[in-house]
Amino acid sequence: MSSSIQPKILIIVGPTACRKTYYSLQIAEKHNAEIISADSMLIYKYLDIGTAKPSHEEQMRVPHHMIDIINPHEYFSAKDFETKVDQIISDIHTRGKNIIVVGGTGFFIKAFTKGLFDLPSDNLTEIRLKLENETTEELYKKLQSFDRKKAIELHPHNRLRIIRALEVYYLTGRPISEFQEEHQFQKNKYSYLKIGLFLERSVMYERINARVDHMIAMGLEEEVKNLLSLGYDKKNKPLKTFAYSYFIDAHEKLITREVAIEKTKQGTRRFAKRQLTWYKKDSEILWLHAMNDEQKTFEICNDFFNGGSIS
Repeated sequence: MSSSIQPKILIIVGPTACRKTYYSLQIAEKHNAEIISADSMLIYKYLDIGTAKPSHEEQMRVPHHMIDIINPHEYFSAKDFETKVDQIISDIHTRGKNIIVVGGTGFFIKAFTKGLFDLPSDNLTEIRLKLENETTEELYKKLQSFDRKKAIELHPHNRLRIIRALEVYYLTGRPISEFQEEHQFQKNKYSYLKIGLFLERSVMYERINARVDHMIAMGLEEEVKNLLSLGYDKKNKPLKTFAYSYFIDAHEKLITREVAIEKTKQGTRRFAKRQLTWYKKDSEILWLHAMNDEQKTFEICNDFFNGGSIS
């Protein structure tokens, strides 16, 4: 897609429970836009309540993309996300509609705005299967030997990213940090405005607790039972997350229902804090209060879609 015909893309980011869905729907309806989800959990089928997936009614109001595209046992990388989203953006733009990307997964946002470097994919599955048989501690020690710079950057318990870094090394003989350093000087792929929504931590935590209670009222425990009946369990990546893993434990009588509820709330609060830490490093984000700046947010988006400059 040449720079002369680049679409303008509004990107709405922020931690969980900060009204991203509300804003994206309001703005999309006003500006003839379609929504692309940049949430690594919404891509999975059958995981609806525990992921706070937009409801059927909300998806009917505005066309959504990158939701319910794979099964819980299937692998999906940030590179896969970039490839698919590039295709979707091209299609939406060709049809003359605006584009809003909504996300809670910072690496997915980075993937499609900056692009990821291309790596050979041969034997990727075979390498990953071998690495999965090792402990996280063993994998991290290997990474320290092969790519010390990346090891310092990653948390020693970030198993997924550690495995990915080791895959790159075994495939290419080069540290992933070298590829990333070479790539970071490339220009942005699209013209975009990033808006970050925030709330005071105490308010955000109250909303998170209320959201978990709402999930339970909506049938989260039945959703977990259905996933187990389909043959999925905590060996599958999305079911390792706190919204599901604790209720699987409760179903298997490893913990009580009350403990599962509290741990889910606690895990979600910690997750929101990690999301904020990631986004705070991004100087491109224009931060707006999710409650107090509602009118200002709509005005900024209106200016953006109607020819305003990108600050």
